[in-house]
Amino acid sequence: MIRNPFTFLAALFVLLSCSEPVRESAPPASNQSPSLERAIEVVQKESGVYLYRYAETIEPIDPRKDYTEKYRIFRQSTIEDLRNLVASNREYEPEFKARCLPVWDAGLEFRDEGQSVMFLFSFRCNTIRYVEGNLFKDFTPQRTAFYKIFQYEINDESAVLIEKR
Repeated sequence: MIRNPFTFLAALFVLLSCSEPVRESAPPASNQSPSLERAIEVVQKESGVYLYRYAETIEPIDPRKDYTEKYRIFRQSTIEDLRNLVASNREYEPEFKARCLPVWDAGLEFRDEGQSVMFLFSFRCNTIRYVEGNLFKDFTPQRTAFYKIFQYEINDESAVLIEKR
């Protein structure tokens, strides 16, 4: 259920702009919302990219507190792959939308000094959720690539395990 597709697209724009170098702060353009400007600043600083894993539950979760494992990703190529996958999903609109209650498997957060942009992933329902905008979207074309990265590429060579519960 996408309430405002432009908000989701704005979040994806944030991820696309991450690969650009950090620039001096300019006054916000009149057509950008303050929250979009804040999100762009958070991702451009690149001071933290985190992967969360969750226990299997259909109950609502707090994605920043109810995790079983939390990793800080440091391999730049993995971070770029994740950004590109999220960005490539922006144009995808399936002809058939399955009705499914998402069980969140993983979360991906771009964070700096208390500000963050976060996405949740349900592989059972092929659903990605932009947390701050409470927007849901299908990610079928990118599902296998996300799964491969989350399950097989996040390891001691690409990330640091911060906490395991």
